Amino acid sequence: MECIDRKFKIEATSIKSGKKYTHRNAVLFLASDGCLPELLEKYKEICVSNLVDERQIKGIELLRERVIAWQDANKKSVHIPDVDEGKEEKRVCKENE
Repeated sequence: MECIDRKFKIEATSIKSGKKYTHRNAVLFLASDGCLPELLEKYKEICVSNLVDERQIKGIELLRERVIAWQDANKKSVHIPDVDEGKEEKRVCKENE
């Protein structure tokens, strides 16, 4: 199976379960992504409409607040997401298998 995230190499461990995740089964969004607060708000709306547990909804709200606080404190680092021409474009925008 092909990688899910073609922009980042990810090595993450779940704090809850200890399970390992990589770019083969996870997606990474950066706090510096100027679109992330809006994305998290939309994700929360989708979760609510799917009757997701209130604890998950609260976690999303708190995550969004932390992202906004980080962005407010690091305005020069916040940017609109992009894909560079060349190698990155060929990797990220390659047709799915």
